[in-house]
Amino acid sequence: MALISLDSEAIRREIADRGITYLCHFTTLRNAASMIRMGSLLSRRTLVDQAIPVDFQDDSRFEGGQYINLSIQTPNHYLWRNFARKAPQKTWCLLRINPEVCLREG
Repeated sequence: MALISLDSEAIRREIADRGITYLCHFTTLRNAASMIRMGSLLSRRTLVDQAIPVDFQDDSRFEGGQYINLSIQTPNHYLWRNFARKAPQKTWCLLRINPEVCLREG
Protein backbone atom coordinates (compact mmCIF):
# COMPACT_ATOMS: atom_id res chain seq x y z
CA MET A 1 0.00 0.00 0.00
CA ALA A 2 1.40 3.39 -0.99
CA LEU A 3 1.82 6.04 1.65
CA ILE A 4 -0.04 9.29 1.08
CA SER A 5 1.99 12.48 0.92
CA LEU A 6 1.35 15.22 3.49
CA ASP A 7 0.69 17.55 0.56
CA SER A 8 -1.67 15.13 -1.17
CA GLU A 9 -4.72 17.39 -1.03
CA ALA A 10 -2.81 20.34 -2.53
CA ILE A 11 -1.42 18.06 -5.23
CA ARG A 12 -4.85 16.56 -5.90
CA ARG A 13 -6.31 20.08 -6.31
CA GLU A 14 -3.49 21.07 -8.68
CA ILE A 15 -4.08 17.97 -10.81
CA ALA A 16 -7.81 18.74 -10.96
CA ASP A 17 -7.41 22.50 -11.50
CA ARG A 18 -4.96 21.99 -14.37
CA GLY A 19 -6.94 19.12 -15.86
CA ILE A 20 -3.92 16.81 -15.81
CA THR A 21 -4.93 13.39 -17.08
CA TYR A 22 -1.48 11.85 -17.44
CA LEU A 23 2.25 12.42 -17.11
CA CYS A 24 4.77 11.41 -19.77
CA HIS A 25 8.10 9.63 -19.47
CA PHE A 26 10.06 8.52 -22.50
CA THR A 27 12.68 5.82 -22.24
CA THR A 28 14.15 2.90 -24.11
CA LEU A 29 12.20 -0.31 -24.52
CA ARG A 30 14.86 -2.06 -22.44
CA ASN A 31 14.29 0.34 -19.54
CA ALA A 32 10.51 0.08 -19.88
CA ALA A 33 10.74 -3.72 -19.65
CA SER A 34 12.84 -3.35 -16.48
CA MET A 35 10.27 -0.95 -14.98
CA ILE A 36 7.48 -3.41 -15.68
CA ARG A 37 9.42 -6.26 -14.06
CA MET A 38 10.20 -4.14 -10.97
CA GLY A 39 6.75 -2.59 -10.87
CA SER A 40 8.15 0.90 -10.43
CA LEU A 41 9.89 3.88 -11.97
CA LEU A 42 12.99 4.78 -9.94
CA SER A 43 15.31 7.77 -9.82
CA ARG A 44 18.79 7.53 -11.27
CA ARG A 45 20.29 7.76 -7.80
CA THR A 46 18.24 4.75 -6.65
CA LEU A 47 19.15 2.79 -9.78
CA VAL A 48 22.86 3.46 -9.25
CA ASP A 49 22.71 2.80 -5.49
CA GLN A 50 20.97 -0.55 -6.08
CA ALA A 51 23.19 -1.43 -9.08
CA ILE A 52 20.16 -1.93 -11.35
CA PRO A 53 21.33 -2.12 -14.99
CA VAL A 54 19.60 0.41 -17.24
CA ASP A 55 20.33 2.57 -20.29
CA PHE A 56 21.12 6.09 -19.12
CA GLN A 57 20.36 8.62 -21.83
CA ASP A 58 22.10 11.70 -20.49
CA ASP A 59 25.44 12.03 -18.75
CA SER A 60 24.58 15.14 -16.76
CA ARG A 61 21.66 15.47 -14.39
CA PHE A 62 21.49 18.92 -12.88
CA GLU A 63 19.28 17.83 -9.98
CA GLY A 64 21.75 15.11 -8.98
CA GLY A 65 19.68 12.19 -10.18
CA GLN A 66 17.34 12.18 -7.22
CA TYR A 67 14.16 12.77 -9.23
CA ILE A 68 12.28 11.14 -12.08
CA ASN A 69 11.82 13.32 -15.15
CA LEU A 70 8.19 13.56 -16.22
CA SER A 71 6.32 15.95 -18.47
CA ILE A 72 2.72 17.02 -18.07
CA GLN A 73 0.41 15.80 -20.84
CA THR A 74 3.00 16.12 -23.65
CA PRO A 75 6.46 14.54 -23.84
CA ASN A 76 9.54 16.73 -24.13
CA HIS A 77 9.87 16.21 -27.89
CA TYR A 78 13.06 18.26 -28.14
CA LEU A 79 14.92 16.11 -25.62
CA TRP A 80 13.43 12.85 -26.91
CA ARG A 81 14.44 13.70 -30.49
CA ASN A 82 18.01 14.50 -29.40
CA PHE A 83 18.38 11.29 -27.41
CA ALA A 84 16.94 9.23 -30.27
CA ARG A 85 19.31 10.92 -32.72
CA LYS A 86 22.31 10.01 -30.51
CA ALA A 87 21.17 6.39 -30.15
CA PRO A 88 19.25 5.39 -33.30
CA GLN A 89 19.87 1.69 -32.59
CA LYS A 90 17.67 1.83 -29.49
CA THR A 91 13.92 1.33 -29.53
CA TRP A 92 12.17 4.20 -27.78
CA CYS A 93 8.79 4.26 -26.09
CA LEU A 94 6.55 6.68 -24.26
CA LEU A 95 4.95 5.85 -20.93
CA ARG A 96 1.74 7.61 -19.98
CA ILE A 97 1.50 7.64 -16.19
CA ASN A 98 -1.50 8.29 -13.98
CA PRO A 99 -0.90 11.61 -12.17
CA GLU A 100 -2.15 10.01 -8.94
CA VAL A 101 1.42 8.73 -8.46
CA CYS A 102 2.24 12.27 -7.35
CA LEU A 103 0.20 11.61 -4.22
CA ARG A 104 2.61 8.94 -3.00
CA GLU A 105 5.14 9.83 -0.35
CA GLY A 106 8.68 9.96 -1.72
